[in-house]
Amino acid sequence: MENYSISVIVPVYNTEQYLSRCVDSLLKQTLPVQIILVDDGSTDKSGEICDGYAEKNQCIRVIHKENGGSSSAKNAGISVAETDFVGFVDSDDWVTEDMYEYLNRLQTEYQADVVQIEYVTVTDGDSTVIRPGKETVICLEGQDDILERYLLDGMKPVKSYSTCTKIYKKSLFEGTKFPEGQSYDDVTTNYDLLTKAKRYLISNKQCYYYYIREVSITKGLFRSSDLDYVLSGEQIVSRTENSPRLKSLGIMTLARFHFTNLCKLLKFGCEPAIDYKEQIRRSIPIIRSGMSDLLKSGMKLDRKVVMLGLCLNIKLTTFFAKRRIAKLNAN
Repeated sequence: MENYSISVIVPVYNTEQYLSRCVDSLLKQTLPVQIILVDDGSTDKSGEICDGYAEKNQCIRVIHKENGGSSSAKNAGISVAETDFVGFVDSDDWVTEDMYEYLNRLQTEYQADVVQIEYVTVTDGDSTVIRPGKETVICLEGQDDILERYLLDGMKPVKSYSTCTKIYKKSLFEGTKFPEGQSYDDVTTNYDLLTKAKRYLISNKQCYYYYIREVSITKGLFRSSDLDYVLSGEQIVSRTENSPRLKSLGIMTLARFHFTNLCKLLKFGCEPAIDYKEQIRRSIPIIRSGMSDLLKSGMKLDRKVVMLGLCLNIKLTTFFAKRRIAKLNAN
């Protein structure tokens, strides 16, 4: 097998419609990479597509496993990666041809442990094409500086949480795994990996196409699994509570996640098992606790306005939610 610099791990679950677009973009890389396709118990033709690619391309390795979720698939991929650096791509997304050559060049130049680029979001029918722009690169050293930047950037429209926009020194994963069985696994895993990183490099170059499928009202319902988003925020709070510099950012992060969940509940409604009144009663005080930092953060202005409106009066927000959910249920 060729001596690759980077292994790219692709968790695959029932994405037969998009998988070829993803894999083809990796095969076109100007820096050849090892591609690890982890079929996480797909029930469509995704597994067959993976095997078809592996038969024709020596750079591709396929793992077939029982369904265990994205975290489980990522952990399985890391365990067989044969390179010093690893990256991740979701199987319905795709990347520019020079993404990994660019990441590898920056890593080599700066000897960084984690290197990050930016993504653009695309939807069905969107013809967005990434075009060259003015490049800026920031090199961070020192644990507090690294973690502070990571948490602050998590408030921006293009967030720092995604593992798909990064390459990591594989040794960072020793003793650290993605939390299996927990949705939204990137937030705390990235935090834990960055606590070990000596140098964190951030580029504003856009190399990753993040595909957002159209969400129906039914599929967009606030579900029990969305509570894991808040769980990840609570985990960040526990990791920052003893740091004078990072503690307020941990609280801000948890508040932001509560706000995101509250917005989803109000927009799409919720599963019958969810007590929406309890969710509102729980979320509003926590959002208020981090509001001052959120108002100063990189969160979009329109989101800040919505946040202020929701936090003015819990009873009013609950009344609005009741009417909204009733209307959605009637449809």
